[in-house]
Formats: sequence, C-alpha cells, structure tokens
Amino acid sequence: AKKMPYMTSIERLGREEGLQQGLQQGEILDKQRVLQRLLNKKFGLTDQERELIFKQYNPEILDNALDKIIFVNTKEEVLSVLQ
Repeated sequence: AKKMPYMTSIERLGREEGLQQGLQQGEILDKQRVLQRLLNKKFGLTDQERELIFKQYNPEILDNALDKIIFVNTKEEVLSVLQ
C-alpha cells in the first residue's frame, strides 16, 4: 500500500486554490481560442486582431464577443467589445 503524504489544511487550501485558478485560466484560454477561430473563419484575422483577443482575460467580455459573432456583419463589431 502506498502512503499518502501528510498535508496540512493550509497546504490543502493552497492546492485547491491553485487548481481552481488553473481551471479558470484554461476556461479563458478556451474562450480566446474559440473566438479567434470563429472570427478567423467568418472574416479572417490579422496578427494584431489575434493579439487583441489573447490580451483579453475577462471571461464575461469574451462571452459577449462570442455571442455577437452570430449577429454581426463585420469583425469590428465583435472586436470593439474587447477594447
């Protein structure tokens, strides 16, 4: 039987917070990737526009931009949400 290393409650809390933070960062990266992919397929993107997407870390703003893609006629209408 393998022994589990002893962990204090503070260590456990820190580990849980680290896991939570990692999950949130992964979720934001997923939103950035999907937004970039959809905009690129629909309109084409410049490197500067891609950079603008990957500089946005607010999940609510990214969600708003993703929602707009369905209704807009220009990429600027979506990218303006990110600025």
